[in-house]
Amino acid sequence: MSDIREIVRRPQEADPERAAEPIGKARTGGATAEIAKKIQSYNLAFQLAWKHISEDQKRWQPDIAQRLHDSIRRQLQEGATEAVFIASEALKDVERS
Repeated sequence: MSDIREIVRRPQEADPERAAEPIGKARTGGATAEIAKKIQSYNLAFQLAWKHISEDQKRWQPDIAQRLHDSIRRQLQEGATEAVFIASEALKDVERS
């Protein structure tokens, strides 16, 4: 079996541009800001949608949180940005299924 240092070095050797980067280097501003914006949109959309689901529906459909999550995540991956519209579409998706 190879030495652990060889295993750790392999990804850097595969991509010479990354070889100079220290491990754990923070992302540059643009990528980090984009991720933060998506997290914020996700959280707000989930909270908005969750408020509009009755307690009875939450009991009848115990997987409703997962379905909301899946719908919101899909929309964000497709490029949606407005939390209110994302929440509205997620509620429609939950009603359809």
